[in-house]
Amino acid sequence: GSSFRSRPAPAPRMAAPRGYSGGGAAVYSPGPMMSPFGGMYMMPMISPFGFGLGGLGPFLLFAAFAAFLVNSAGSAVEGAAIENAENPVVTVTTVKVGLLASARHVQRELDGLARGARTGQREGLQRVLQDAALGLVRSTEYATCGSVEVKEARLEAAERLFEKVAMKERVKIERETLSNVGGRVVEGAAKGGNGVGEYIVVTLVVAAVGRPEIPTKIRNEEDLRKVLRGVASVGADDVQAVEIIWAPQSVDDTLTEREMLMDHPELVRF
Repeated sequence: GSSFRSRPAPAPRMAAPRGYSGGGAAVYSPGPMMSPFGGMYMMPMISPFGFGLGGLGPFLLFAAFAAFLVNSAGSAVEGAAIENAENPVVTVTTVKVGLLASARHVQRELDGLARGARTGQREGLQRVLQDAALGLVRSTEYATCGSVEVKEARLEAAERLFEKVAMKERVKIERETLSNVGGRVVEGAAKGGNGVGEYIVVTLVVAAVGRPEIPTKIRNEEDLRKVLRGVASVGADDVQAVEIIWAPQSVDDTLTEREMLMDHPELVRF
């Protein structure tokens, strides 16, 4: 497998996770800059007294009660709006693509991203994600299976969710043959396979503010394209963290169909 990771300036909410031993690719960005906002409500002028029997007293009492209800509802809406601004919903999307081993160009493209990634700024992080996803879109004729899973959490809990999902994928990689951690590129020797490689598996784990408009299942090649385009369209202001894992990285390593399905049973053939 291969990995690349950057450590930009610490974010107020979603800080870059600790290092890890395992294969894959990971880049992180600081959390979004959020500013709370409130609403403005016009309160009616209420007189504290009525004008005798049949006067304005009952009307004013009703107006005061209505104003109380409006103010209470407005406060609830304002509170929800502030919560959504300060602690928005973050989705952690995991996309997996199983490709025929003949798609060696995908490995070379991902290797190039790993060696040249500059992700200290949001724009760089988003560019890495976009390049990886669109590169897979251009190679869907080599794809034989795929899967997508979307989970949600508020921003305050999103880092833990992302780490949980990413770690689940990292442990499937036996060793790193290429890594980029904080701009430091390290290459290791490939173990070498015992047979002919059959598949390449690429996994994208993306944490982003908002809910992506993508298919909930990948049933065919067109669904895969829609999912990948949706991931590629995540804006720089919304992306929180990205991890890209591919195996094998070296042409000397092999991945058989049995190994692929054992590590990634959620992959659906199409």
